[in-house]
Amino acid sequence: VDVLDDIVMPCVDSRSPGGLTYSEIKETLMLLMQSKLLRGINITILDPDLDPLCIYTKRFVEEFSEVFFNI
Repeated sequence: VDVLDDIVMPCVDSRSPGGLTYSEIKETLMLLMQSKLLRGINITILDPDLDPLCIYTKRFVEEFSEVFFNI
């Protein structure tokens, strides 16, 4: 989650100004998930304590879920 742009995901330990947009990460993940070499995926460093209203966390779950429902 740290690779996402700071504007769309500030709830991480290592913020990334100029990081990926949701569109870019979804495009990348869709390509990777088509590979027969893919064996797993880890989601790391989304800190819900930094998002007490769950605004960013909810959007992340919605955006990330689209990848799995569209393969």
